Amino acid sequence: MLDIIEIKDLEKRWLIWKIKSILKIIFIFCIILFFILTSWLIYSYLPLVAKNINTKPSRDQVMAKNETLSQNTIEQYIENNEENSLYGEEILDGSEEELIELEDVENVDEVEQTKKVKIKKNTPNKKPKINIQSSNMEKYSHLIEKFDSTKNVIFALMIAEEYYHDKDYKSSLRWSIRANSIDPKNERSWIIFAKSMAKNGSSEDAINALQEYLKQNPNSSQIKSLIFEIQNNKY
Repeated sequence: MLDIIEIKDLEKRWLIWKIKSILKIIFIFCIILFFILTSWLIYSYLPLVAKNINTKPSRDQVMAKNETLSQNTIEQYIENNEENSLYGEEILDGSEEELIELEDVENVDEVEQTKKVKIKKNTPNKKPKINIQSSNMEKYSHLIEKFDSTKNVIFALMIAEEYYHDKDYKSSLRWSIRANSIDPKNERSWIIFAKSMAKNGSSEDAINALQEYLKQNPNSSQIKSLIFEIQNNKY
């Protein structure tokens, strides 16, 4: 019997497989796009590079310009240092006072946090109440919602099996028929259908249905075994 965790795990695996297939397509598309853009950039910028090489300034001009910039930077640095030296001590004093105030605030926050932790640890943990009926309803509604959105035979079979395990044989019969209408060759839908029919008191109809399936699939050992079990009331 599948529980809600196993169902979600199956859905997660299916979603991971789907994401991986999409990512492969995106990866291939990105590679193709990369080569196209690279080719375009090479053919577009080669003439510009050649032009820039021809118009590149001489080494002497670059060195003269760098010397002028470095000299201006040194002069500006000296002027800034002379101005900052007048009020540098005041800035340091103010920053020390702010650091002291911040340390006090952090200490207060740590005390409050330790109090909160102690309060949480002292509170007893309440045991959660498990409502089996509500969890079953949630399980069925979740599976039915998935089936309605995908129309996948797997979800129809899962719903039929869950109803059968919960001894709701009318519902399991209904969902096995629904699964069989999607995929008439699905052997599992025939098995759940026959077992539900037998549980509802229609053993002969169940056997007749399985024998009809055997005509199309004579090598099915599970169907043969189920016919024997229903005939001997061992299912």
